Order: sequence, then C-alpha cells, then structure tokens
Amino acid sequence: MGVCKTLTVVVGFVAVLIGTVGKIYPEIFLNIPNIGFIPFMLMGGNNGILPPYFDITPWQGNNPSEWLRDGDVVVAVGPKAGTTWMCYCVDAIRRKGSDKVGLPFTDMMLTTPWIELPHQPGEKWADRQSKYNSTVLPDGTKLKDYWDNAAFPFRVFKSHFLPRGSGDPTSVLPVRERPNVKYVVAARNPIEVAKSVHAFFPKHVEAFRNMWGGFPPIFPTPEAAIKELMPGGQIESFYFGYVKAWWPFVKEPNVLALHYSDMVKDTSVLVDKLAKFVGVTLSGGEKAKVLEKCGFKHMKENSHLFDYRLPLNTMGVERVMQAGTHINKGKSGHSEDGIDKDVLKALDDAVNRELTDPKFKQWAVNGGDL
Repeated sequence: MGVCKTLTVVVGFVAVLIGTVGKIYPEIFLNIPNIGFIPFMLMGGNNGILPPYFDITPWQGNNPSEWLRDGDVVVAVGPKAGTTWMCYCVDAIRRKGSDKVGLPFTDMMLTTPWIELPHQPGEKWADRQSKYNSTVLPDGTKLKDYWDNAAFPFRVFKSHFLPRGSGDPTSVLPVRERPNVKYVVAARNPIEVAKSVHAFFPKHVEAFRNMWGGFPPIFPTPEAAIKELMPGGQIESFYFGYVKAWWPFVKEPNVLALHYSDMVKDTSVLVDKLAKFVGVTLSGGEKAKVLEKCGFKHMKENSHLFDYRLPLNTMGVERVMQAGTHINKGKSGHSEDGIDKDVLKALDDAVNRELTDPKFKQWAVNGGDL
C-alpha cells in the first residue's frame, strides 16, 4: 500500500509539473512526434487555434494600424480554394504582366507574404514584424524590397483568417473597420477541398511538420479528410467555418467574393474582375501577359516560386513545401468520383444543416453569380 501511495504521489507531482510547464511553455509539446500539436493546442498554445501556425496577433486589436495600409489587398481565400493562385494573379495584375516592376517574384513568402505565419514555434509577432522590415537575404537583397517595393501601386498579403464579428477565434480581419483595404475571398466545393487537402498535406516538408508537432496531419484517404472537414472536425474551419463567416460580408464594397469553379472556368473573366477590383487598367497586351502568368501551365513550369520559403527561420527549416509540389491541376468538377457514398451522404446532410439559405448554399458549394 505504501508503494502504491508513493507512486500515486509521484504520478500526481509529474502531472502537475507537466501541466505547469505546459502552460508556461506549451511549445514543449510540439516535440512529441505526430500528435504534439494536440496537447500544444489543449494547453493554450497559439490561443488554442489550429493550425498551430495560424497566428492571429498581427490582426488583433489595433495591431493592423502598425503595418496595414489603405490600398493594400488581402487575399483571404479559403484553404485549398486557390489562395496561392490568387496571390500570384493579383501580383501579376499590379505589375501589368511585366517582370521589370519591382524585384522579381522569387517566392510567395517574399513577394506576397503570409504575414500571420510564424517562421518557427515561439516566434513573437513583434520580432517577425521587425525582421520583415530589416532582414537582408543571403544574396544581399532586402526582404522588405520584395513585398513593400515602391514600384508597386499596392501591397499584397495572404491570409486564411475571417472577418471580425463572426465569433470564431480567427475572426480578426478588419473588413468593415478598414474599408480602404481590399479583400479577395473565395469558396470551393467541400468535396474538392477535402480531396485537395488529402493530396496537399503530405507535400509539406517533413522538417516543417516535425517543427509543428506533426501538423498538418496526413489523412490516409479522401474520406478521412472529408470527416475532419465536417463540423467538429480538426479542419472544420477550412470550409464550414470559412463560408459561414464570410457570407455576411460578400456584398461589402471592399470584398470580392469568388468561387473556385468559376475561377477555373474562365481565367479571362477572372482577370477582368480582379483588375477592376484592385483598380488596375490593363491594355490588351498587358492583359495577355497577365493571362499567361495566371495560367496553370506557367505556374507549373515555375513551381519553384511557390515553395513558401522561411527566410526568418533559425532552425534549419528553409521552406514549407517540398520543392515544386504546390501547384496542382487547377481543375474543378467530378468531385464525387471514387468517394464512399455513406461519407458523401453525411457531408450532404451537414451542408443542408449548416447552409440553410439557398443563395448561400449555391455560392458555397457550386458558385455562380452573386
């Protein structure tokens, strides 16, 4: 009995110690292979938000006033609904298709930065903000000259966050509060999102996944990804959370709401919409150059531009994505092919339950004219 009591005391002490250390330094849990992101989140790391590297701090409170300017464009497209594509297209439009405006597009994270992404665990926003303005890259160029170049008529930032007011912890974008900042948003068919997630997550550099405690997780099948995409799943915010938060904002004058199925259907119309929205007039020749850059053939041939480099990382992790793997086919349709019927039924039930407004459901699932 004495031994049992001793063991109980020891176990209790260890549990308290782990809990105390975890609250002070939750990053310690990220060292647990494959599942470390779960206790990291449960102990309050990253404010309990998944993914563990979605840092809301740059957008909280008055923080945007320190770095966000009127005229900036925030590409806040839903995960796996063409975010990288839209960042690249908007950049091509502001350059009018020219390679001689500003510094060359070298990587997403340099030219159209994902400002909310920490380059390593424990990195504070104040440090990241300072380094974005002061870092000199190995080739001698300044990081700031890529994303904040005087030759650009406006700056472009990537985000996966939601507009303020929707109640979600990631509802931090000041859409109505900053009416002179423009937001490009887009939804995609949920089955296509899940299938893209299934193919996309394994393309992350293993060192990046290890650094973040095994996130993103690898889903063995598209069905597994669909289950986690549904309400209550690990990546619910990738679809249901996203479309529900943005729907009340799609008619705001500083929001351009798109749908992936329409985007891939006619790239020319897409470029016209984007150019009009950001206030850029393109000649026929300029539009032709932009269309070439916005085409998936060009992006595939230049896939090294989309590896998501981490110039501020000091842990030896150079990029997020495995080299040249980020750009996919750029197609839409036939999303149900090969998917288990019971899983499709469960997803359809969730869609009907969560998206009750017919116009809302049409946009969120299939797109079309808003």
